[in-house]
Amino acid sequence: MRLKPGDYNIPVDLFCMKQRASSPSGHRYLLAPLKGKMAEVITALNARAVGTGIPRQSLQVLSWNIQGGMKYEEMSSENRQMVDRLLPDYKRRLSRSLLEEIEITYNQLAGVAGLPSLNSALGRLGDVGKTINSFRQVRSDLIRHGDDYSSLARLFITPGNSNARGGSANTPWSKISDRIYGRMVTEGNVSSPGEIQLRVLPTSTSPVEINITSLVAEPQNSNIQPLTASPKPPTNTSEVEEEEPVPILAGDAESIRGINVEPGETTKNFKDLTKHHHFIVDRVNYKYLSNGSRVMSFDVFNLGYANGVIEVRNSQGDLVELMGIEGIINPTNVYSFGIESISRLWNLKVESYEFLDLRNSLGRSQKTEIRNIVIPPGGTLKLTKTGEYAFRYNAATAVLNLFFEQGLPKIFENKRSVKTRLISNIMIKVTQKKIGNLVQDGAFITVDDTLRALISTSWIEKGTWSELVKIGHEALAEEITGEYLKQEITNQALEEAQNLATKSVSWWIEAAEGFDRGGNLFLQWLNFSSAQRLETKITPIIIEN
Repeated sequence: MRLKPGDYNIPVDLFCMKQRASSPSGHRYLLAPLKGKMAEVITALNARAVGTGIPRQSLQVLSWNIQGGMKYEEMSSENRQMVDRLLPDYKRRLSRSLLEEIEITYNQLAGVAGLPSLNSALGRLGDVGKTINSFRQVRSDLIRHGDDYSSLARLFITPGNSNARGGSANTPWSKISDRIYGRMVTEGNVSSPGEIQLRVLPTSTSPVEINITSLVAEPQNSNIQPLTASPKPPTNTSEVEEEEPVPILAGDAESIRGINVEPGETTKNFKDLTKHHHFIVDRVNYKYLSNGSRVMSFDVFNLGYANGVIEVRNSQGDLVELMGIEGIINPTNVYSFGIESISRLWNLKVESYEFLDLRNSLGRSQKTEIRNIVIPPGGTLKLTKTGEYAFRYNAATAVLNLFFEQGLPKIFENKRSVKTRLISNIMIKVTQKKIGNLVQDGAFITVDDTLRALISTSWIEKGTWSELVKIGHEALAEEITGEYLKQEITNQALEEAQNLATKSVSWWIEAAEGFDRGGNLFLQWLNFSSAQRLETKITPIIIEN
């Protein structure tokens, strides 16, 4: 698999790599190279099985046979057929069982040293003897149950609980190579689809080669199954190579080194804060890594309705990470306004901010928590509302807010992995289809222009808005067909999303015509347009490493 710089989410099937260990749901794993005598064979099996239509359970049984040291002649007819189809070049490696090799090696030593037979010596060989007996038992189980996955799973996948919660919020990134970091994220167990998330750093513009079937998800617990992965076949085989990746992460992303940096103390005096026309930054804390990278955590308060972005660049100026800074959104109906007002007043009472402090809950700013963001050596971190990435992010969130207004379940907003995929997909399509500015020329130049635009709703480019809605509709339809989404949201939420996605494009464009008269969309793009003019005159917030 060749990947350009960017972030990738690859749905995968998972396979156990141990006999008699548990597979609890939502465990946290670290990625590492797959090692061992049969690592090459397992890697080939998981890679060559993609797109063959062979059931995961059948592949797992064959994998257990290979791990258990079974030779080709001992395997069931179905397993031998899979070897013939997928692993013909490894049949010689499978011509002798592990137990045969152990016995041959031991007998050669016994003949020289005058040792007793292996069977007689097992009881006196300590852990080695126990391991050999364990392999004998596994071989017996594999021969007895043959192709029966259910019976083997009951023996080899034991009950047990996780001691380390995983998921996208808690799984750290592992370094795979100098340019690639990755992690395996799952909310389920081995029988549920997982997701390999990869980040290819743009230290070079050339693609990099990676074989995810050569990796193993290590549980860091000897009682839990290590897992290997086999990619689910893409609907378009050129998809990964062709599309332009856009690395969008939510505000609670994990450090690529697994380093956790807690945010600093809240600044008591509002006057002492790092302020900007668009942002306030507070609770800054950081830690340097041995390679000179700086891992930072902080809170950023957006003082406007347009979304901002954080652009992290390396010493060559290449973008290595992009994170969104959410803008202010007002309640859109009387019920929501009432609930939001009560919530804000309650938060004002319990939080430590003064009444005139723009950080408080009265709706004059929107807080985004940035955690464990990494600035490379010689790199920079910039908070901005200008440029192509800020435009794409605002375009994507604008159409997503339309979906929420029309009933898209809130879990699509609250579930970070789902929202990340949707926004990233829309941003990619905005780039590919060269979507232009949403605001008509001259709409927001003066106060009078702005008032006329608000009254007449003549500020928006109707054709561009309609095209953006089509893109969002397409991205939503693609998201709800993904198998991994079923593992992340409730059946009811999925059904509601499917009902929306099946509505015609003309229905969505009609809904969008009413939405563009709403206050939030107008305020978002008024603030975005203002930022394009202001940021050329004022110094942006840039943190240098």
